[in-house]
Amino acid sequence: GYFFVDTSEILYCQADGNYSAIHTGDKQHLCSLQLNIVQSMLPKTGFERLGRSLIINFRYISKVDRRASILTFEKDSKLYTVSLSRSQLKELDVRQAR
Repeated sequence: GYFFVDTSEILYCQADGNYSAIHTGDKQHLCSLQLNIVQSMLPKTGFERLGRSLIINFRYISKVDRRASILTFEKDSKLYTVSLSRSQLKELDVRQAR
């Protein structure tokens, strides 16, 4: 089967082997597509890929905690977090500087 997700609802997408987990806040959808395929289906603006395993939606970012290596998203007055690697933090800094 398959499912439809409004891209404006996506907080982030994370690689999970040959699958991708699409996080929309309260829900997580696991799909059988690799992250590069998911990336090709997303709008070109607003979404950025960090490393090999993460795509983020800048629209929902509320905080970057460099010490704890955590990225916080806010949606519908709720907070959601994802851990970042050092290289992902560096890539995020570069993209924020643009």
